[in-house]
Amino acid sequence: MTRYSFEPSDIFVNQIEAHPQFEVVMYKEATYINRRKGLGRSVTDGTISLYEMNVDRDGSSQQKIYPFMPKGGSLTTLGTTDQSEFSTLEKGTEVTGSYPLTGSVEREIFTSSTRARIDALQNTLEYYRPMSQHFEYDTGFSSDDVNLISIPSLMIGSGIKKGSVSLKWYFTGSLAGELKDTNKNGELVSVFGSDSGSVAGVVLYNEGFILLTGSGNISDDATVTDTYLDGTAQQRPQWRYFASHATSTAPSSSVFVTTFKGTEVVPTLTMFAHAPEGELINSINPTFLVDGAVVTIDGENIEGPRGFIENDEISIMNTVQSVHCSHSADFERQTFLSKVGIFDEKQNLIAIAKLANPVRKTSDLGYTFKLKLDL
Repeated sequence: MTRYSFEPSDIFVNQIEAHPQFEVVMYKEATYINRRKGLGRSVTDGTISLYEMNVDRDGSSQQKIYPFMPKGGSLTTLGTTDQSEFSTLEKGTEVTGSYPLTGSVEREIFTSSTRARIDALQNTLEYYRPMSQHFEYDTGFSSDDVNLISIPSLMIGSGIKKGSVSLKWYFTGSLAGELKDTNKNGELVSVFGSDSGSVAGVVLYNEGFILLTGSGNISDDATVTDTYLDGTAQQRPQWRYFASHATSTAPSSSVFVTTFKGTEVVPTLTMFAHAPEGELINSINPTFLVDGAVVTIDGENIEGPRGFIENDEISIMNTVQSVHCSHSADFERQTFLSKVGIFDEKQNLIAIAKLANPVRKTSDLGYTFKLKLDL
């Protein structure tokens, strides 16, 4: 086995910025992410899993894996552990959690009497204020009803991509209204409906929040009504009622669709493995030699405690095929490269890159294999 060392110019680390797109459809208490309701037997419908653990283990016939740690003097524990319950445990007690961990898009509406979470966003809204006057807390969020849509970091990564947000409101299958951040400054501008051109909310890109304050009727048709609030009363569609699919009396004629792109920064290790000309044209495969050849020197086997001695009189099998029938091609040494092994500084094999199709290697050919690994 021939081994080569990577030169400094053969290894470098960079970052790839990806923007995975999500489409979240909400209808009659059900949520569909990217047109799928469930992503595993143990995953709650309308959610996505963080670590892809236990997603297909039902728990009855298959043992589920779980995180655990003993309670120590540092009081460090799992993030999902109830702090009040944790404080009553004795030191050494094993604290356990559960998988899968999931996340989904959630919606809450806040009125003048229930505004704790909205008030907590005041400083964040003021941070975005240089982008648009619609982020001003006192005029837009201090007293009016606010419809808060929360997107987990599991979906957006390090933030929502600007210009990718779209909120569509369908009524009986027809598009009734749409909001988009067309200006890429956080403003959700109506691009379809009777309120077209107005700003009905804002997007906090880094935090994954959408705040809707539009109280105007989306449709001019007074017969377009549904049960957007708890109870049996009918209301005209307004953006502050968007995503009200999980109320006790879910609207039956309205479908809410939220589309956005996240931002995922993936560190990537790139390595260039070289197969130089004139090298890597030998094989330890027994079929590489002429059939029937005996690998001995002076009648003794070359393998033994004294070392390894290669017999240079053994003939190599000619594996080159001629294009003509009943004709032998001229001899040429060739091998077929199918794998590239990566070793650490202690010569431990830590990775193997497999080629989809073996590459023919001859004396006059040299190759460079580009290997990429997401860190």
